[in-house]
Amino acid sequence: MRTLPVGQYIPGRSFLHQLDARAKLPCLFLLMATVIGASSPWGYALVLAVLALLVLVSRLPLRAAVAPLRGLFWFLLVVFLMNALFFGGEEVLASWWIFRLSQEGIRQGFRVVSNLLLILILGNLLAMTTLPTQVTAALASLIKPLKFIGVPTEDVAMIISIALQFIPTFLEETELIRMAQIVRGARFESKKLLERAASFIPLVVPVFI
Repeated sequence: MRTLPVGQYIPGRSFLHQLDARAKLPCLFLLMATVIGASSPWGYALVLAVLALLVLVSRLPLRAAVAPLRGLFWFLLVVFLMNALFFGGEEVLASWWIFRLSQEGIRQGFRVVSNLLLILILGNLLAMTTLPTQVTAALASLIKPLKFIGVPTEDVAMIISIALQFIPTFLEETELIRMAQIVRGARFESKKLLERAASFIPLVVPVFI
């Protein structure tokens, strides 16, 4: 089955594709701020409703929108456990050595994981409906007032644009290396945690070296 792209522009003629990037970026930042500031189920329900509407308006397959979540289970599990076991709180459910599992920690873990998931999907949705050149131009336009205090806005926008364009390439190379390691016998899907962790060593080394 063909792997859906992550962070890559997908051509389209939807309203979201044609919307000016100078309007998309502030809306994205506003939605991200709303996600971070959400403190109740109603807040998350509102963000989810807006996100679902954006996916419908973009006319992109749902699988493409949630593609960044693929393979993040273990990372998100670690994030959840770090919060659940170290956040603290008065209602302690269990404790051992330096670990204290509390209801507040569990709630915080769910909150942080939910925030990460929503922000990843929002960022991916922007990348899939906006050309990198449009993002660069929009950033340069939005931060242009900073030029009056000596900030090289064009350079900043270009650096961010190059970073954004590098992400899909990085992910593609990582996937190619992962497939090559699977052919050589790496067991990324093993149920044994140590065996699975050891399989990531030959993946990480070629990616960063």
